[in-house]
Amino acid sequence: MMVPVQVVVVFVIGAAFLMAAIGYAFYRKLEGSAEPTNRLSNALATVGGVIAGGAMLWELAHQGIFT
Repeated sequence: MMVPVQVVVVFVIGAAFLMAAIGYAFYRKLEGSAEPTNRLSNALATVGGVIAGGAMLWELAHQGIFT
């Protein structure tokens, strides 16, 4: 079964937010910050998780698993 392009695009956007959160935390750690995560990285990770999770649920709904 093919995955709709819209689901893939939404999932990639969510994954990009997650990667931005990881990259930002890593950058702060390299700068020597004692606390590498802050509100921005937490917000990016939350938004990315919600978007990527929503895309996965969207695909499951598309496959008819909830009916």
